[in-house]
Amino acid sequence: MIISQHNLGSMASFRSSAAKLRCIKRLKYTIASRFSSSNSADTNSSFFKLHADDKAKYERDGYLVVKDIFSEEEKKELIDATDELIEMSKSKTQSDKYFMLEEGHSSTRSLLKRSRVICPSLVHPVWHKALRHPKLLDVISQLVDSPSIRYIMQEKIHMKFPGEDGSSGIKWHQDWAFLPHTNDSIVTVGLAVDDSTKENGCLQVVPGTHKQPILSHFKDGNFVSAIEDPSFDSSKAVHVEVPAGGASFHHVRTAHASGPNNSTQSRRVCFTQYCATDAWPLIGVVGPEGYGVEGPVDWERFCSTIVRGSPTLYPRMVEIPISLPFPYERGYDVFHNDSQEAAESKQ
Repeated sequence: MIISQHNLGSMASFRSSAAKLRCIKRLKYTIASRFSSSNSADTNSSFFKLHADDKAKYERDGYLVVKDIFSEEEKKELIDATDELIEMSKSKTQSDKYFMLEEGHSSTRSLLKRSRVICPSLVHPVWHKALRHPKLLDVISQLVDSPSIRYIMQEKIHMKFPGEDGSSGIKWHQDWAFLPHTNDSIVTVGLAVDDSTKENGCLQVVPGTHKQPILSHFKDGNFVSAIEDPSFDSSKAVHVEVPAGGASFHHVRTAHASGPNNSTQSRRVCFTQYCATDAWPLIGVVGPEGYGVEGPVDWERFCSTIVRGSPTLYPRMVEIPISLPFPYERGYDVFHNDSQEAAESKQ
C-alpha cells in the first residue's frame, strides 16, 4: 500500500488528537496497564517473557538479540513498507524532514543521504504499527524494568546497500550523549528488515561500556556526535548479527558503531529508542512533528509519546554522570566517509 503525500497531514492530525485523548485517560487511571495504539492483548496470557539468562546478559554486557520479534507475515510487511518508502523518495527533488537525499538522486535512482528515512512511523502505517508491536514492548518493558514505556520519537531507517551508493559506516558513540534523562532506563532498538551480518555492516558494541564512565563526545569545545575520548578502547568490540524480523537491544550508555557494507546484500535496520516513563527528559520531548523537532518538556507532549502503561508525576532520579549535547557542531558528520575510517570489519 503506497501512502500518498495527501494522507500525511491527516495522519498527523489524527495522532495529535488521539494523543491528547490517551493522555487524559492515562491521568484518570493510575494503575499501569498494557497499552499499544495499534495492538492490545491480555498481558497475563500472551506476555513474552525473556529467559533469565537473556536478561542477565543484557545487564552484564549492555546488549541483547531477540531473533523472532516479527512473524513471517509481519516481516514481509516490513520489507514491502520499506520498499515503498524508497519508491516514495523517488518523487522528491530535495530533502525534507522525512527523506534525506544524496547528490545524484533522481526519479529513477533513489539515493537517500547516508541511506536514511527519518521517522518512518509518521509516514507509513506498517512502521507505525511495528514500533508498537506487543512482543517488542514486552521485551523493552523487561529491559528497562518498567510496565510503562515511552517512545523517544526519532527513529530512522539506516540502509546500507552493496556497492558505491550505500556502504558508509557509523563512528563510535553512546546514545546517552544525545539523550540525557533523570535515569538511564533507556534502550536503543534495531529492527532488522534484512539479515544484518558482519559482512554487510551490522551493529558493533563494546560489551560492558554501559557500566563505565561516560565518554567525551566533544572536540574543541563542541559536541561532535562521536566519541573523542582518548581513553576509549574499541579493541574488544563484538559484531551483533541479527536475522531479518529480529531485533538488537543495547543500553543507552553502550558504546557502539558499525562498519561499511562489504557484501552483495542490503542491510536495512530501523533504530529507535524507548525508556521507562519515570525517566524524565532533560532537554525536551520529540513529538509528532518528527525527527529533530524537540519541544518543551510539557505534560501533553510527554504523554503523547507513551506507548504502554501510564505516566508518572514522580521522575526517578539516579546518581549517574550526564553531559549536554551543546554547542552542537553542525558541520560534523557521525557517518564515516570511507571504509578506512569505519569500524574495522575484522574486529
